[in-house]
Amino acid sequence: MSNKSLLSSPFGDYSIALNSDNSYSDANPLKGFNAADEYLLNHLSEIDFSKYPKTLIVNDKFGALTLSLASKTEITCYGDSINSFNAIKNNAYLNNVDVSAVKFLPVNEKLYTKFDLVIIKMPNSFDLLEFQLQQIYSHVKTRNLIIAAEMVKYVTSPLLQKFESNIGKVTTSKAVKKARLIFSELNTELELPTKKLVKEFVVSDLNIKIQEEKLLPLNLVNYPGTFSSGKLDQGSRLLLENLRLTEKDKIIYDLGCGNGVLGIVAAKVQPKANLYFFDESYLAIESAKESWEKNQLANKVYYYTASQINETIPKADVILCNPPYHIGNTRSNEIALLMFEQAKNQLNPGGRLIVVSNHHLNYITQLKKHFSRVKEKEKNSKYHIIIATQES
Repeated sequence: MSNKSLLSSPFGDYSIALNSDNSYSDANPLKGFNAADEYLLNHLSEIDFSKYPKTLIVNDKFGALTLSLASKTEITCYGDSINSFNAIKNNAYLNNVDVSAVKFLPVNEKLYTKFDLVIIKMPNSFDLLEFQLQQIYSHVKTRNLIIAAEMVKYVTSPLLQKFESNIGKVTTSKAVKKARLIFSELNTELELPTKKLVKEFVVSDLNIKIQEEKLLPLNLVNYPGTFSSGKLDQGSRLLLENLRLTEKDKIIYDLGCGNGVLGIVAAKVQPKANLYFFDESYLAIESAKESWEKNQLANKVYYYTASQINETIPKADVILCNPPYHIGNTRSNEIALLMFEQAKNQLNPGGRLIVVSNHHLNYITQLKKHFSRVKEKEKNSKYHIIIATQES
């Protein structure tokens, strides 16, 4: 069963499901929109859309904004998540809203025109917001409206400074239902910050117990918004320092790959293996591609920006996974549970799902619902490695 919530605004009533296949449970407390969406739609109901024929909607997670405005203006949806794009299309179908004219533009592609109206929901990182604002800056008209919406507790001075530095003068609305609007006025003479948003770094301090001479150093690239930007996270470190592969491991997935570090090390350990990288973030896949190139690996490699593993992809002998446990700013294990279910369906007999996670997430119990053989292998004070094996 899906978790749907009813959005009511001056633009109509819409049932908003949380993802593209409606697989989230009814017990999930998350909603497909928040008070910031409602505040923004109430404000937009007062404008004359004939003056704003081209609209850019940034980071619309589940379609609350796109569905509401689809009949009012020519929309381009701009974001980093294929899950969000699929959720918007799915919710349009559920609500009989025609979005055939809506353009869905990944953030790793260039904006193609100037926009009259720009509507922004905040991404999960300041670096990704800054990256998006810098792309937007040269694609807005001087008379346009740039409006962002966020919950009050996240409207901080550093957030407003990102708009000041990358767009222009900022003002904010009064708070309504703990939400606030941000209005940014384009400064055509602004000198954009020169901060390098795509980060490159080297990992040379792994305590690897085997084949250290051929595994290090690791050269990694992180685009904005990609997990653990600019450093190796401690969970991945634990997994890599205890990774054991054999020559029988011919097909290896890095599921939720981020910058690709797990798959890259696996490729170095097994140079004859084929590597498959999966992530729902377009910029994560860009990060993994560039990281792979910097490590000059000869393995066959495949990349998928995807929310689901296509069943036509060869099944895996090993799936490496450091799953996220947040949806936006809310802690949730829903994405991890979907990953585990997909892994079960995509492993060869005897294949292994190797997961690293925080102790408190209790993934062992969840994995036992899908696998008969589940063991904790290594751990430290915060993380542990779990290996779930497919029946032979």
